[in-house]
Amino acid sequence: MTAASTFALDWVKSLRRVVISDARELGDVRRNAAAFLARRAGDRRSSFERNLRPSLDATRFTEVPYLASIGYLIAAGVLLHPPIDDLRKSLEKTVRRAAHTVERSGYADDALCACGLLLLARAVNSASTVASIDANLNNMLASDASMACIATVTLGTPVRASFALDRDSVEQLAVAVLLHRIDDGLARKLFPGFPADVEGHLLALLAKHTYSPAADLASMLVLAAIEARVAVSDDELPAADGRCDLGIVVALKEEFRILFERFEHRHTHVEDGGRSYYIFDVGSLAGERPSRCVATLVGEMGTNRTGVVTEKMLARWDPSVIAVVGIAGGIHKDVRLGDVIIASEVSNYVEGAKAVDGASGTSFDRASDSFKPRHLLLDRVRNFEFASRTSFQKWETTCERRCAALGVDVEPLRKSELLPAKPAQLEGHVASGPAVVTSSAFVAWIRGGDRTCLCVEMESGGAMITGHMDPSQRDVIVIRSISDLADERKAVLDKIGGGALRRYAMENALDFLWALIEAGVLPRGPDDVAQEPNRTRPETTEEVLLRVLHEHADENGEVTTSWAEIRRWLGGTTADVHAAAIHLKDDGHFRSQMFEGGPDGMCNVVLRR
Repeated sequence: MTAASTFALDWVKSLRRVVISDARELGDVRRNAAAFLARRAGDRRSSFERNLRPSLDATRFTEVPYLASIGYLIAAGVLLHPPIDDLRKSLEKTVRRAAHTVERSGYADDALCACGLLLLARAVNSASTVASIDANLNNMLASDASMACIATVTLGTPVRASFALDRDSVEQLAVAVLLHRIDDGLARKLFPGFPADVEGHLLALLAKHTYSPAADLASMLVLAAIEARVAVSDDELPAADGRCDLGIVVALKEEFRILFERFEHRHTHVEDGGRSYYIFDVGSLAGERPSRCVATLVGEMGTNRTGVVTEKMLARWDPSVIAVVGIAGGIHKDVRLGDVIIASEVSNYVEGAKAVDGASGTSFDRASDSFKPRHLLLDRVRNFEFASRTSFQKWETTCERRCAALGVDVEPLRKSELLPAKPAQLEGHVASGPAVVTSSAFVAWIRGGDRTCLCVEMESGGAMITGHMDPSQRDVIVIRSISDLADERKAVLDKIGGGALRRYAMENALDFLWALIEAGVLPRGPDDVAQEPNRTRPETTEEVLLRVLHEHADENGEVTTSWAEIRRWLGGTTADVHAAAIHLKDDGHFRSQMFEGGPDGMCNVVLRR
């Protein structure tokens, strides 16, 4: 890195501490305006896009600053799927309000909001609104260089004949740098006579250390200008090697695309062993270090593929926990569209099944091969609603607002109670197998083997098997959101709004995962996780016991012996191996088990392969 880059990076870090908040609210007009200018200046990793979740709140479409914020994000290309019709209606109502009263018009005396509204009017193709706001903007005098730059870029013409540039003003030089990178012709018209090397002049002025940043728009544009001037963002991207705290496995490209939007401008891409991985950080609400995450796209549905991909991820990145995230089909009367399911057990409904002949032809007898997440992990997730009450309620509110802003004809679904206003977080069994289920009869066959199954999907079974077979017994959490009902209505539901329900469900699942990460619910590696690849740790009593049981099992995986003998196998340990075996049972390591006579009695277990 050059000396100029090192110097600029120091200033970026200093400015971020002052003007960037970890809680990035979508309605923050100033930061969104800065993101708009940064994008236009060619910065694709702007600080102002960090920690931003572009989830719209339809109940705020009457607020002018909120609409203006949306305008900036759409124009910047950050908000990719806005509800155009709803925004157009809200915007047209807004500009009809009485002028010259901020509380009633919201933009007549506020050039920053007016620019955002104009960008929104263009995005939703409201010609009359564009003309109205354009006329008002041209009558406004920009009070400072920051606002003059934003208005000039928005209008495509200087808002005044010229602006006397103060060469000793960091703020004015910063906006000149941004405008110069966006449109040199506009820059020279608005700021005639600015230095030939305006970018170098800005850095030289900062080198005097006389500038004191503040949490205002001007300082935000100084940060945007420095980031656009020197490619410093990469210095804070995650390393391309080392361990990760969380591995995220997603099956389909349409699902991964939604995940990718969350880390697009702050990730490191790694290709290894013919597979792409994306490394990024998620902040903590408790002030702890961010969680380092690695995500990968399976590319196709299927338990076998997912199992192989999960195994490669474990070997390459050694995450403390694997999260399988995606959409699923609901198969239980208590499940509704948009609900999020946390798997307390995953049943591979075809694995080990037996084909038999009957009066009506060939059928399958299920073998009920199933796996459970580790008890400690499941207990922490099931208590999330109570132990992290604020985070859970924030997730509920976000999903509720998203449902209200779907922007498609879902009223029949609401009337039939298939789409609740607020999704539920449910815990239960998940059926995983090789079939795309669109048949009520097939659903009945699945539920015939386990009537507690809440949904059906095609990936988590493979990840669960891999986690259980890993020598370290990796944690696997399955998070699924309901996009259809796995019956004859699936095709119809999938087509609503061009897949709006599928996107809605995936957003709900991802928001739940993010809430778990931020609240510190999911296990993490050591604090030096990124510097210690494949760090080993002492085996727990459960891990040692499981290993020894496998060593002494017969060809069918069965072990029958006394607890005294097991303690002898463990080298005469004084640990409570009886309690450890109960934990292994709860975590699903045994196909069957019988403990007789307490800690001094007999143990009979059949281990999973």
